[in-house]
Amino acid sequence: MGRMFYLREVSDFSQGLLKVTHSARRKGIDLFAECPPEYGVMRLQEILVCEGGDSPLYQELLRRKQVRSIVQAVCSERIRVRYLQDARGTGWECFEFLYLPETYLDAGQARQLQKPSLLPACRTLLEHYRNWWLLGNALEKNDLHDRFEKTGVLDPIEDITRSEHDRFDVLLRALNFSLLLVSRFPAEAPLLRLIAESSPFGVPSFAGDDLWLQREAALLWYDLKGFEGLLHELPRFRSTLFYYIHLKRGLTVEQLRELLIVASMNSFMDDQDPYMVMQEWIEEELGSRAAL
Repeated sequence: MGRMFYLREVSDFSQGLLKVTHSARRKGIDLFAECPPEYGVMRLQEILVCEGGDSPLYQELLRRKQVRSIVQAVCSERIRVRYLQDARGTGWECFEFLYLPETYLDAGQARQLQKPSLLPACRTLLEHYRNWWLLGNALEKNDLHDRFEKTGVLDPIEDITRSEHDRFDVLLRALNFSLLLVSRFPAEAPLLRLIAESSPFGVPSFAGDDLWLQREAALLWYDLKGFEGLLHELPRFRSTLFYYIHLKRGLTVEQLRELLIVASMNSFMDDQDPYMVMQEWIEEELGSRAAL
């Protein structure tokens, strides 16, 4: 099951793709049986935004059959049309190119991902996402009590309609790109912070892609604001986000100690994250460091 999220989180995407390819070959299964190709395309977006289509890394990836297979698997005409239907009249119709295979397979086309002129559309989409999916405004919800009366089953996991989940899945690629592009502009840090501090309104799906976007926004915000900025976000960010930043960026012992002191003064923040207590994971991390 961990393989499903491996390409989404692995630090070195190039090496990670080699590992999952070899693993699938040994098991005699299709690559996409364990690794959803959508995550591969979103990691390609990361490289294209940060390094560009002419970068040695991207040129090396283009020579791999697995990369072409990933792109062809997710850039279907059906998904492109579905995206355009949703984007009509919104201000983010310009992201159609993200749903075309040539965008990822041609270095010239890939340069579109670095265009500053797309920044206003990124803002518009992310603001819509926060208002709709994270705050729940105009989000279509299931009537759980009505379903209970009809079926005798009360399942709070199905609080958001299937059509809304489908819409989120279609927008995911454009949302990921928007986060990446706005992160290239320090003045956009407040927007990243708003996404990071706003948890999904409904129950996340098993894949938790909305929670991943939240973690990504927090990480990109941290890259802009640094540790001092992070200390000021204690009342807003979930404990899990601090832990994720630590896993990805590696806080020093001194930083962990300072974070522990500040967290101890804001114990109410643990009410925001029932799955992880801030002081506990920091103390465990400091203890493991001391044991080395």
